[in-house]
Amino acid sequence: MLERLVAAGADPLAHRPSDRPSLGYVCSYVPEEVILAAGFHPVRLGARPGPTGPADSLLQTFACSFARALLDGLLSGRAAGLSGVVFAYTCDSLRAAMEAWKVRAPAGSFIHFLNLPARLEGPGVDTYAASEVQRLADALAGVKGGRQVTAERLAEATRLVADLRRSLGRLDRVRSSRPDLLPGSVFIAVARGAQALERSEAARLLAALADEFEAAAARPSQPAGRPRLLVSGGYLETEQPLRLIEESGADIVADDLCLGWRRIAFAEDDEPNSLAELAARYLRRVPCAAKHPPDPRFDFVVRLADEHQVAGGVFLLQKFCDPHAFDYPALRDRLEATGRPTLLLEVEQGSVASGQARTRLEAFVERLRAGGGSS
Repeated sequence: MLERLVAAGADPLAHRPSDRPSLGYVCSYVPEEVILAAGFHPVRLGARPGPTGPADSLLQTFACSFARALLDGLLSGRAAGLSGVVFAYTCDSLRAAMEAWKVRAPAGSFIHFLNLPARLEGPGVDTYAASEVQRLADALAGVKGGRQVTAERLAEATRLVADLRRSLGRLDRVRSSRPDLLPGSVFIAVARGAQALERSEAARLLAALADEFEAAAARPSQPAGRPRLLVSGGYLETEQPLRLIEESGADIVADDLCLGWRRIAFAEDDEPNSLAELAARYLRRVPCAAKHPPDPRFDFVVRLADEHQVAGGVFLLQKFCDPHAFDYPALRDRLEATGRPTLLLEVEQGSVASGQARTRLEAFVERLRAGGGSS
């Protein structure tokens, strides 16, 4: 189970089901429930780690490496075999990547831009978001292999995705209580794999894995004496930064990451009965740094730190990521005001500079231990 999920996350496009068309999507604000209800297998497209090639002639060098690597993968044939790609509004760099792909994609390629509002409060926000999700559903029905998103199909897809999130939530609790059994880096690898496999298979594997880990976590253990950390950031192409944190002597017991808790942390509302209600649910989820106002996210991160009894926080900042860079000072101050030291590490091409980062992390961990911030 664990090996299957981790392998799927390492190569999402290699694990597509053969009995239905697959559709790529770029942002967690794209509702995969709609893609499922329309008859497609949703594949979360990330950015492959390593140097970029063709994209460097199309995007400025100050565009983040995630946007450049994502576009580079598309230009290099990453979208081959997909029925299309759905983008959502997040930042100018990803918008530019989408525009570049539209011009250079093979003829007939389906490319959709889900223009969800950046500001989540104010008059007309719900109505506008609902119209955008409806527009996505209508567009998918016209793609080869697609179908109409009916209430019954939407309900079925919503229940399936809710099952996935519940199982990930169970695993998150194991990660917090027993990081010796389920390290934070492995949790994110599992969550990544769940976005690649056929969703009913992923739901079965996650539920069984949660059962297994919960049973193991019920057995007594010796305290590890390692500082408990919260990690915040955007999309991680690899788990290398997380493994480096763990190798430096700390445990990642909570996260504010695109692939992690922000994917799980939806309001516990009634099951949405319409596309409008689903759109409203996405607007009310824990926001990312690309959405405004930022205070709900700041409050959420502080609550996470309290609930999981973390000693400090590590910010993994994608180089040139303006939304997260703008939020960082205020979020840092909010965490440090609770007595929790923080550390900023810059991520590029899916990793951090191991030598320098390891030295800074080890010093940070020692600081937490000296300050009494160990588990």
